[in-house]
Amino acid sequence: MGFLCSPLAHAQSPNFIKACQSWIDKKGYSTDYIEQKNGKRQPGLASEWRGNIPVEDVQPGDVILIRLPVAGAMHAALADEVRRNADGSVSEIRLSEWNWGKMTDQRCLITENFGKLSPTRWITRDAIAQVWRTSLPPKQQ
Repeated sequence: MGFLCSPLAHAQSPNFIKACQSWIDKKGYSTDYIEQKNGKRQPGLASEWRGNIPVEDVQPGDVILIRLPVAGAMHAALADEVRRNADGSVSEIRLSEWNWGKMTDQRCLITENFGKLSPTRWITRDAIAQVWRTSLPPKQQ
């Protein structure tokens, strides 16, 4: 896999932080985009962030935490538009995000869109792990 969903379980480890500190300092990860857009950030990597509202309540401006195909790995994006089914349930969400695309440095989770907007994409409701409304405090672990 050449995209951000490559096997990257090591992302939460202190070794990742040590090995990738120069990238972390450049502030181009998905979590950095969230902080730049709304001035708020939870501590740690996206995998450590917590949602605080049900997925079905998502609205534009909320932070979407996307489950990656590796245990514990997550990616953060901003919900720009929400489409709903006739019954009101979430159908899909249009995202804006940094660092989603073709992987250029797998060890440090760097894509061709590190520090810049990735192409707009839509995800379905089942791709969402959690939703964080930044106007509310995150849930505690």
